[in-house]
Amino acid sequence: VFDSFSGSAISNRVIISGNSGTSSIDNAVISEIGGVRLDKSATVKITNAKFASDAMGVELNDSSSAIIKNANFSSTTNEAAAAYGGSAISIASSTITNSLNSDAIGVYGGSSVRISSTTIGGVKNGDGISIYDSTLVIASSSVKNISRGNGIGAYNNSNATIASTTIDGISRGDGVAVYNSILAVASSTIENVSSDGIRLNDSTSTISNAAVQNGGANGIDIRGGTANVRDATVEGFAKGAGIAADSPKSTVAITGGEITDNSIGVSSKPAESVVLTDVAVHDNVP
Repeated sequence: VFDSFSGSAISNRVIISGNSGTSSIDNAVISEIGGVRLDKSATVKITNAKFASDAMGVELNDSSSAIIKNANFSSTTNEAAAAYGGSAISIASSTITNSLNSDAIGVYGGSSVRISSTTIGGVKNGDGISIYDSTLVIASSSVKNISRGNGIGAYNNSNATIASTTIDGISRGDGVAVYNSILAVASSTIENVSSDGIRLNDSTSTISNAAVQNGGANGIDIRGGTANVRDATVEGFAKGAGIAADSPKSTVAITGGEITDNSIGVSSKPAESVVLTDVAVHDNVP
């Protein structure tokens, strides 16, 4: 059981190694060091902790696992939480602000992250959350104020599930960017983005009961792959289409919902790429 750590040498770390049991860090302040590193299938439970001005928050390697609850991460140079090599992170009821030089959360190489009731914001140079060949489940959370990166990025055979979550204020990127991966979005809001609300490249996606609004390119941009969009509201993309489909591998089904106040309502290349059923498409003016 760890108490508190601070110092001026940010290369120093709390290192937890091996799978002999579950370590606990409770009511700790971890500041101006290299953060916490787990390897060799280590397990840790972190509760009521504060990480401030660290080089890294929590880094997991070698199939390690971490449960993080009621934690605050601020001004980390690199990721507040990162998982490599089949590791698993659970983050609940926490706050991550001011990630300076990387994604706020990065997940790599067959790892997974589950996030609930958590706020991620103020990322200066990276995605709010990025996953590579990994799995994300996020619910009842927010990702906001991302200066240079995407709100959520899923890359290289990843699987992302987004539910009851708000993504807002993406200054130079997409709200959600998905490349060669699988995406499910439900009951979520994606708004105020500089580029696409949701960008899908050669991916498979299901989007339901989502509000995608106010952006600088297309609301939902489908390039290759396939998508099913149900009961979504897409509006406020004055320089692009509400929904744009370009050469999907199978027909894009759009059912219910509303597409309005965009430069173009629906763009389909070729024309037969999209089927609309019971959709209100109106007041889209170039």
